[in-house]
Formats: sequence, C-alpha cells, structure tokens
Amino acid sequence: IYATYSAKFRQIINKKKATYYGIGMALSKIVKSVLDNELEEKLKVLLEAKELHKSFKELSEKTASYVDSLNFALNAVTEEIYQIESEKEKFTYKKETNFETIQSFNKKLP
Repeated sequence: IYATYSAKFRQIINKKKATYYGIGMALSKIVKSVLDNELEEKLKVLLEAKELHKSFKELSEKTASYVDSLNFALNAVTEEIYQIESEKEKFTYKKETNFETIQSFNKKLP
C-alpha cells in the first residue's frame, strides 16, 4: 500500500501546499481500502458459514429420514419375528397334543 500511494501523497502535498489535507485524504483512502478488504473477507466467511449450515441442515434431515426408515423396517421385522415365534409355539403345542392323542389311542388298542 505504501509503495502505491507514496507518490500520490507527495503529489497532493506539493500541489495543495497543505499537508494536513493530503495526509487526511491518504489516510482516508488507506482506511477505506483496509475496511473494504476486511468487510469483503468477513462477508466471504459468513457466506461460507451459511453454506456449511445449509449443508449440515440438509444432511441432518436426510439422516433423520434414514433413521426413521430404519426404525420402521426394524419394527416390521420384529413384528414378523413375533408372529413366527407365535406360530412355532402353536405348532409345537399341536404336535405334542397330537403325539399324546396317538399314544393314548395306541394304549387302547388290543
């Protein structure tokens, strides 16, 4: 910045014969340049943060959707297992009952 504005500062001072005006203008331009650059950098950071937040929110929603789907599937599988176990118990009971019936029938035969 110094190299760029040094010659311009000297020109202003030599032409105006008022150093306070030249120095004030030069400082004004330097401060404006620095602030504009800082604001631009802050804006870039804020925009990046906003994009990251948006991406995180989308990922969070997708993850929640996947978890809901997995819970639904797990509940369905669990219900199916309970039904199979129930049918197995009924089958086992009928099998034992039929076996006992056949044994008692065989005992009655001569």
